Amino acid sequence: MKLRAIHVVVSDTALLRYIQREMGVDVERVRAHIAGLVRGGAERSAVAVMTGRVRLVLRDSQQEGQPCVTVVTALPRKSRGVA
Repeated sequence: MKLRAIHVVVSDTALLRYIQREMGVDVERVRAHIAGLVRGGAERSAVAVMTGRVRLVLRDSQQEGQPCVTVVTALPRKSRGVA
C-alpha cells in the first residue's frame, strides 16, 4: 500500500499549547509581559506599539462588558499589513 502525500497544518492554538505543555513555557507570564509593553500605547489610543523586532497591533474590544484593548497580532517591525 502506497502512502499518500499530505500537507499537515498546525493551528496557532496547538502550537501555543505544545510550547506551554511540552516545552514548559509560562504563557501567562509572556501574556503579562506583552500587556506591560503595550499598556502605555493603549492608554494613548495607539493602533500599534513597536518593541524590539516586532510591531504589536492593537484593537479596541470588549471584555466582560468593559472597554479594553486587545493585542491582535505581532508583525515583523517592517511589515505594513495586518495578518
